[in-house]
Amino acid sequence: MASIDRPIRDHHARRRGPALLAVLLLLITGGCGWLKRQAYEGGDRDSWQQPEKVVAALALAPNAEVADLGAGGGYFTFRLADAVPQGRVYAVDVDEDMTRYLEERSVEEGRRNVTVVLAEPEDAGLPGQVDWVFTCNTFHHLPDQAAYFERLKASLAPGGRVAIVEYVPEEGFSLLGDHATGEDSIRAAMEQAGYELEADHSFLARQSFLVFAPRP
Repeated sequence: MASIDRPIRDHHARRRGPALLAVLLLLITGGCGWLKRQAYEGGDRDSWQQPEKVVAALALAPNAEVADLGAGGGYFTFRLADAVPQGRVYAVDVDEDMTRYLEERSVEEGRRNVTVVLAEPEDAGLPGQVDWVFTCNTFHHLPDQAAYFERLKASLAPGGRVAIVEYVPEEGFSLLGDHATGEDSIRAAMEQAGYELEADHSFLARQSFLVFAPRP
């Protein structure tokens, strides 16, 4: 291939780049369910997300009740459901497209231990208490994290835990905006909400993985 000594500059490139990104974000956050699912589940995510290792690190009891907060397309929902065959997973999301898809998929796959919950931005809407609240790449969406998790304590059964997996600011979806939260910020918000850090898993390259318990 011949080399090009002088790059050809496209004076429209600067305009097209942000415009295309804006369209992509609109489609993902708007009504295009397929694109949303691809954003949450597609590509090579398994290779860096290590979902089986994440679920194993929770050491879930087979009869545990788990809330998958911000379930999206169910990337973790159904893996969590496999880990709690005698328990239940509540797939919680504020997006009607995603909850509709999760309901359809649960029926198609015969998932009797998955309950889909259409939540409000400030209320998970859980029907009862759970042993675990698990959330992946959702913490940054919450408008007031400390207040949210303080309220959520009422939905935790005795001995309940909260696991938060979140992109670190230097990695992940940096091109798509502020879809990350620093580990110190997560710890500060959870401390303010009345939790204490119980575990800090460091095997994920792009994300932090913290487990919290309510303070006695």
